[in-house]
Amino acid sequence: MTQYVIPVTPSARQTFGVTLSGQSCTVNLEWRDGYGMFLSLDVGGNPICAGRICLDRVPIIRRVGAGLPGDLFFQDTQGNADPQPDGLGSRWELIYDDSE
Repeated sequence: MTQYVIPVTPSARQTFGVTLSGQSCTVNLEWRDGYGMFLSLDVGGNPICAGRICLDRVPIIRRVGAGLPGDLFFQDTQGNADPQPDGLGSRWELIYDDSE
């Protein structure tokens, strides 16, 4: 099992490209007031997941054979709270775990 920290910025909305397991990916993060942080992921232009809620240490993709080995999750480095926009990249890290 190898885990990688994906750089994110403290922002309520962001879209960025990242290479995961040798594949070109696009990650979209969106904060929805009263609901929380949501993540969408495309791999090679193909949608893998859309609008998934981001909770502390809970896998986001949750599907074997989704076109990407492993999974993404947020990790609270100071406790066990769910991600908030102002602490992204510092308190809350986006982790890619490449094990299946």
